[in-house]
Parts: sequence; structure tokens; C-alpha cells
Amino acid sequence: MNDSGTCIDSDGSAGTAKVIPLSFRDSWKPLIDIRTLLFFVVKQDLDDKVLRDALEKLIREHLPILGTRIHVAKKTGQPEYHIPATFEKDYELFRWSSVSIESTLDEANVLKPTAVGSSISFYPSIVELETAWTPSGWPLDRRQAEDNCPLLLVHLTHYRDATVVATNLPHSVADQTGYATIIESWIDLVRGRSLPPFSNISASALDGANMTDKEMRMGKGDFRIQTKQEVWTKLMGFIPELVRQQKEERRILLFATSLLDKLRSDMNQQIANDSKTVVLTNNDVLVALLLKASSR
Repeated sequence: MNDSGTCIDSDGSAGTAKVIPLSFRDSWKPLIDIRTLLFFVVKQDLDDKVLRDALEKLIREHLPILGTRIHVAKKTGQPEYHIPATFEKDYELFRWSSVSIESTLDEANVLKPTAVGSSISFYPSIVELETAWTPSGWPLDRRQAEDNCPLLLVHLTHYRDATVVATNLPHSVADQTGYATIIESWIDLVRGRSLPPFSNISASALDGANMTDKEMRMGKGDFRIQTKQEVWTKLMGFIPELVRQQKEERRILLFATSLLDKLRSDMNQQIANDSKTVVLTNNDVLVALLLKASSR
């Protein structure tokens, strides 16, 4: 999860809400306004109470930052977490909702794939899934949320043979790795497992060496800061596509694991005698397929 700095009292008095300013990198626009949605399709009927109790335990005992609110400081304009001194019993740690559909998941025909061969399938657009599996009033952007909106929103859609769990969380609170940690910890508590303590690190712990921009651009390794010319050169390559495709359509493309495994095995055999020791992964194969398709 993203680290946010040191806690301070909002007005210096005991018992008041604490304030944690968001780091500068988490406050950039449009990053600060993005809310990330995740959908989990589980082929069984899940118990709302078990899930909800485990999530409340996760926040109260392990990750209280998830129960806070993000406000903008009046003097500085800097976004900051506001943490109550204590979470009262009636405090809204997260927003929970659920609906029941009187059909199976297949009968609902929400996930209707269009096959492209035996191992590749297209699924409906993300917008269609959002409409089917989230409340109509859910904010998809921080600016759409009311002032006291909880950070974490959860919505369950129950079918007769499945449950879809939708979660909604600001990207500035957790990136992909942090989001995964939250979900994994939640699942562990549902299963009755105890959680190890979460690390509390300083805001600058992961910043790396203190180098100037010039020093970082002169690196000889694989990772370095790009120059402005390099950035603009890359952006220019997107202009023809933006002219042809002015409206983005978000869709789901599914590759069967068996296809990726076979391609990876074939390619690893072809490069086995190469002087450089390289072992391809399924991710390498997937990226290669997408790059080849996008260049046609």
C-alpha cells in the first residue's frame, strides 16, 4: 500500500481526528481522482455476514487507514487522510450493499463471450459489467463522491449459483500490489487465519538514492529517467491511433492458460541454445501476442 507519512493531530489537542497528508506522488491529477474497481466472480453463494464481519475486523484491527476519509486542506490544497481518534460503533467504516438475482449466472447472460478460435474469447465491455454489478450511484471518480463518502465501497450480486463481489477504492490509497494485499488479507480473515503485522515504514523509505535528474538520466542499466525528448517521441507514436480511434472501448480479452503454456514451452525450446540464459514466462508470451496484434 502507499505510505502516507507521519500522523499529526488536526488541531494539536488530544482525542481529535488525526491528519495524514497524502504524499506528493499520490496527489497528482488525475491520479488523486481515480477510483479503482475490482470484480470477483465466485461460483458459489457467499455469506454476506461472514464477509462483512471479516472486513470490519481487517479495518479496525489491522488497516484503519481504510476507514478514514480524504479531505482537501483549506490552506494548502493538499489532500489528506482524516482519521477519527476512535471508530465509534455506528461509524461507517466502509459502504456495503447487496442484491439478489433470481437466476443463475449463465441465465443472466452478463458474461456472454464471443469466441475467437478455441483458446481466445472476447467478453462484454467493462461498462456493461459495471452497469450489471455495481449500484447506479457508485462514484467512479473522487469528484463524484459526497464529502463524507467512505474510501472502500463493496457491492455483492448474488445469483443462485454464484456471487460477484465488486470493490471500489481510490487509487491513491492502494496501487495494484496494495489492493492485492488488502484482498488477500480479507480472504485470510474469512478463512479464520491470523494476519502478520503490517509494516509501518516512513514516506521516503522506498524513494531510492537521492540523485539529480541529470544523474538519473545518465544511468547505464535497464531503468532510468527518460528525457523530455524521449517522452514526446513515444507520445507522438500514439497520435495516428488517437485519430482513428477517438473513442476508447474497454473490453475483456481472455487467453486460455493452455494456449499460453504451449506457446511458452515452444519458444523456450527454440531459445534454449542461445548464448544468453533467458526463460520466458506466460506474461512474456502474453505481451508478445498483444504487441504483434497491435502492430498489424
